[in-house]
Amino acid sequence: MKIYFILIFFHLFGDVILQRSLFIRKIFKCSDFGILKRQNVKFIVIHVILYTLSVSLAFLYLKLFTVYNIFIVFISHFIIDYIKCYKVSYIHKSLKYYAVNLIDQLLHISILVLIARYSGHLL
Repeated sequence: MKIYFILIFFHLFGDVILQRSLFIRKIFKCSDFGILKRQNVKFIVIHVILYTLSVSLAFLYLKLFTVYNIFIVFISHFIIDYIKCYKVSYIHKSLKYYAVNLIDQLLHISILVLIARYSGHLL
């Protein structure tokens, strides 16, 4: 159970807290980094790099750190966020917006749980 909490904490840190931090907003001179991700794919890449670094800390602590696992996290997160930003249309703060974001979060967390499970930590 502890593994789940660690994975979810580092997921939320990298995907939500870090993205909305004052530090990131000041660097990129924006009020919402999520909007930048929809304007230029390079911001998705920046977000995914920061997210992957955050999750890497959890993987190091849980002894799940392998290049393969990090690669899966990076690629899957990029694909999910790219689809969310460029292939799904929704109005900000609408019901569809919240549904898309819930699915996004569930997919990201599922990837982490599957990596942990198939690395022998969640049987």
